[in-house]
Amino acid sequence: SKYLSFNIQNINVIFKGLEIAYIENIKVFPYIFYNKIEIDNLKNRFEKNLDIKKLNLTYSLLEPNYIKIFSNSKQLKFDGKIDLFNKKIIIYFKNLESLNIKKLKNFFKIKKDDKGYYIETNF
Repeated sequence: SKYLSFNIQNINVIFKGLEIAYIENIKVFPYIFYNKIEIDNLKNRFEKNLDIKKLNLTYSLLEPNYIKIFSNSKQLKFDGKIDLFNKKIIIYFKNLESLNIKKLKNFFKIKKDDKGYYIETNF
């Protein structure tokens, strides 16, 4: 597996000239029918409660229009998908009640349905 992957380390995420996050490590597994990206230690520069210890993104040719997103970090647990064809992202939070929702609302427009709290945006 170490020969079929590569790492990117110490990444500063900059949006519109402002550093918004730091990522310690990204490991990419570029397989033919299934691709996976593991992001370790994503640190939000504005809100510590939004730091993510481990974030996984997976893509499969069996579902070519979706990238699945999953995080089971202690602080922020969620899963969701990126819909490539409709250019939409939806993420459901698993432990939103334990976070300060007011602070999270500064970053996202949070909605609620029968599955729980979620954010939805287009790109």
